[in-house]
Amino acid sequence: MNKLNVVILYSGFKKNGATATLANYIENGIKQSNSLAHVTKYNVNHIKKDDISDIINDVTKCNVLIMGTGTYNGNIEDELLDFVNTNFKAGKDPNAINLQNVACGQFATAAYYGTGAQPVLNSLSRLMMTFGGNIISGPSWRISQGVIGIVDNPDPNTWEFNKDFSAYLQENAEAYGKRLASMGLLFQKLRENYTMINTGLSTKSDNDTTFAIIIVIITGIVLLALIAFAIYLWNKK
Repeated sequence: MNKLNVVILYSGFKKNGATATLANYIENGIKQSNSLAHVTKYNVNHIKKDDISDIINDVTKCNVLIMGTGTYNGNIEDELLDFVNTNFKAGKDPNAINLQNVACGQFATAAYYGTGAQPVLNSLSRLMMTFGGNIISGPSWRISQGVIGIVDNPDPNTWEFNKDFSAYLQENAEAYGKRLASMGLLFQKLRENYTMINTGLSTKSDNDTTFAIIIVIITGIVLLALIAFAIYLWNKK
């Protein structure tokens, strides 16, 4: 089983809040699918300036990138947007983060579906696609575009996932993680064997080229041998 590099980049007000919990569920699914997966989680609300270079380095090398956020006034939380806009650079920038060989997924939390959770998933998809990311659908219609956790706050100091929507939340989130891990392996192979440019697949790896040359040489030798044998038979007549 190949080692998979996964980054979960999200914005959550609390270190152990709903968004962080949903990230943990997805991580569980990834590790259930691939025990060798190396999963690194970053909550941009709780990082230090010195962490940024490590985060960008991890994103650059990852096979799977998963972004998550709470829903703030119907939008992605400012902290995640600010982080991406500042550190991923503009999509048109030649030095921007390149996600063309990366499997991407998204998740969100919200106080209710009507507060904008679905549009937030759309925004996260569009955000990663700007950098060439390959958005992976979930394994079922319930999580076809990602995972949403609906949150209740019984009082200002506590939270819980809404019971009407949480019956299969962990199961769905883990299933989404498994799906992303599986697709991540495909993109890992793609990264190993091809060079990706803006117009698509361009150059096969040196190993593939060497193998093709060997096949051509062997085919040529076999044909020459057959021709020589045919001449020999002809001369015997």
